[in-house]
Amino acid sequence: MKNAILKLLVFLSLVSLTHAQEESELDRLMTRRTLRCEDVLYNSSFLVQKYFEDGKYDSVKIILDYWEQKCGLNEPLLRMRILSSIYEDRFSEDLYEESVVFFLLRYEGSASAKSKRVPNPYLSYLYFWGYNNYGLIHPTFNEFTRKLARINLKKVQEGDVRYLLCKFYDHEFDFVFDELKSDRYNHTRLKRYYENEVEKTLSEADGHLGFIGGAWFPQGNTETLGVHPTVGFSLGFKKNRILYDFTLIFRFLDSSNRYTVEHKGSIIETKKFLGGYIGLDLGYETYRDRRNEIDFVIGAGLDGFTAYSNRHDKEDTKDINSFNFNVGLGYRYYFSDFTTKYIGFQVRMNFVDYHNPGGTNLSGNTVSLRITLSWSGNEFKYSRLRGLRYDF
Repeated sequence: MKNAILKLLVFLSLVSLTHAQEESELDRLMTRRTLRCEDVLYNSSFLVQKYFEDGKYDSVKIILDYWEQKCGLNEPLLRMRILSSIYEDRFSEDLYEESVVFFLLRYEGSASAKSKRVPNPYLSYLYFWGYNNYGLIHPTFNEFTRKLARINLKKVQEGDVRYLLCKFYDHEFDFVFDELKSDRYNHTRLKRYYENEVEKTLSEADGHLGFIGGAWFPQGNTETLGVHPTVGFSLGFKKNRILYDFTLIFRFLDSSNRYTVEHKGSIIETKKFLGGYIGLDLGYETYRDRRNEIDFVIGAGLDGFTAYSNRHDKEDTKDINSFNFNVGLGYRYYFSDFTTKYIGFQVRMNFVDYHNPGGTNLSGNTVSLRITLSWSGNEFKYSRLRGLRYDF
């Protein structure tokens, strides 16, 4: 009996000890702090300075690898990789891919913000979008890398991509972009990546809404109807220099001359005119500089007008309609460099066939003048082009 009690006490003690150990381990799991990327950013950006200044370049590489493993590639990390590799004479453009242009612009955004310079909206966006990187790196890191860039400049020559990178990290931003637009660096990946970024940005769509005013000028027998003012709007976008628009235009005021139409077996003399055009318009940008653009335009849609309406019966009307195929030229004047607000002028020849059997001959084409005041929905695109120092 005593042996059984002793065994029971030992068993209960072991169970209690095991439970206490499990509880203690659970406590540790509950209180253990997870390593955050913010901590890695701050500590790594401090340690790379310390080890670099001590000449421990292998340790710098280990820290940079750890930094990337924990936080992924980011601008301060890539900057340090580039500058340290130049200093150690082991630089290769394999260090970066096309994203290097994005990271360079982000660095400029951070430098502009810290210098209190009024930044480009896109650069400002890049800075604040990446605030975790810039707000949490060690306070001395940016000045350290700028000094390192200046030291490296003594080791490299113009025409070498290393020279461009060091000038950029020494805040010579405009100079670097001017060089990238020249032919001097055509042999470099950085130049190719820059051009790809420009082309990618240019290919982005520009949505726009335009309000249209103008006039409609009939030709041939259609001149009977007289000149009419027009109002309307267009809604569309431009992508890869091609314009796509949905257009709705109204024409109003009575005809300047009386004309006849056949309606329900009777010939009616009228001056009534209320018409318009609804269609799809296309265009192609043939020329563009900072403020001026010339387009070839083409469109097709439904054209027509109401020639008669019964004052006592709104359903009793006579409409004359036609298919409208039109071609012409357009000009846009942008109100400032890289803006998406403009005033536009278009002249179009409209090929129509107003069929009016039993009434006045209205055969003939028309010419339309459109004056458009437009706002675009892609201001961000032009801010980015301005950040890239693109010249139309």
